[in-house]
Amino acid sequence: MMKRLAAGLLILALTGCASSAPPSDTVEQLRERFIAAGGNCTEATPFSLAPATESLACSGGAVLHAVDSDADRSAIVDYYLESDSVRSRTHIMLGAERWIIVDRISVIVTVMPKLGGIIHGRNGANP
Repeated sequence: MMKRLAAGLLILALTGCASSAPPSDTVEQLRERFIAAGGNCTEATPFSLAPATESLACSGGAVLHAVDSDADRSAIVDYYLESDSVRSRTHIMLGAERWIIVDRISVIVTVMPKLGGIIHGRNGANP
């Protein structure tokens, strides 16, 4: 089971990078795209996590961040690489030029084909 999941993640990571999805300018635009791609974020609470420009905690468990630069995205990835959920491999990060999503592996696998981006995490790419 884990080997199939890892193989699926690798395939998605390689094919997801080719997506033509535009970067999100705001975290609310990212939220709308996340929901349209199959993610759960019907209720969301704004919060601050520097250096993200905007962040939302979704009722379904996802965390969405809008960022202004590669350096900001890298700082957010580093923060989550030290978190228990990413370290225990129950959650991974999906990121693109202007955004990053943290959620359960099964959700990221579902939304990645439509959102594009690359996987960030212990077994995925780094910023």
